[in-house]
Amino acid sequence: MHKNTGLGCVDGGMPFCPLIDYNYFCRDGTTVFRNDVLTYIAEDRRGCICPDGVAPRCITDGDLIKCPDGSYPDKSVGQVQEFLKGCTEEAFEVPKEWAPEVFI
Repeated sequence: MHKNTGLGCVDGGMPFCPLIDYNYFCRDGTTVFRNDVLTYIAEDRRGCICPDGVAPRCITDGDLIKCPDGSYPDKSVGQVQEFLKGCTEEAFEVPKEWAPEVFI
């Protein structure tokens, strides 16, 4: 069996947020939902999806997306998802009031 490492996960798989959460927040407060990502892809847009250029964080834990094994995607192993290309990885805290009550 061949491991799919094309998205940067050394042990294979696709990076995601906990609970397969497709809701992200940008440092500037912009929300990025699954439909925003799908529209971004459909419109063949390029570069960081966040207007401020900082990689979005997962709503559930305030972290970047991770591989199924818990590691961060390795850009030397595979492609970064298009909506994250060009984003800088700066730390910022996702305010709890941004998260839906189901995740608090």
